[in-house]
Amino acid sequence: MVDLYQGLSDQETLILTSLMKTDPDLILERPGAIYLGNVSHAQNLEILKSKGIQVVLQVSGEITEPPHPEHFEYHQFVLGDSEQADITEHAKRAVEIIEKCHQEGKTVFVHCSAGQSRSASLVIAYVMKTHQLSFQEALNLVTVGRPCVAPNEGFKKTLSTMQF
Repeated sequence: MVDLYQGLSDQETLILTSLMKTDPDLILERPGAIYLGNVSHAQNLEILKSKGIQVVLQVSGEITEPPHPEHFEYHQFVLGDSEQADITEHAKRAVEIIEKCHQEGKTVFVHCSAGQSRSASLVIAYVMKTHQLSFQEALNLVTVGRPCVAPNEGFKKTLSTMQF
């Protein structure tokens, strides 16, 4: 049997296993929770139901049809994963939606294609605001829950200067 992790550092192994997980990652548990994951998680109705997810924030480079509109409340964010993309308004909107959901005790799932940059950046913005943390502190907290988190440099720069 081939060892997929042979020659990788512990951190690289952690990132790879995070990317390959079949379940989304729990980032925060409040009166309601927030999960972060990828498009495969978003398409798996049983996994989403098993986590008690009620609201989905879907981040994509284009408008895409929600896979389970009859089961979940969807909010779409059209955002490319480019260093030039301005995440400011998307981050503010995501924070408002997630805050409202958590005030209502709803569980939220945020995803993009891989669950590394775009969706992770929106979750980081939420953590920054609700926990009054710096970008780096919020990034560290989110990375504990999902080790493969890696916002692009443009998103990092924008988030590090955002004030909530």
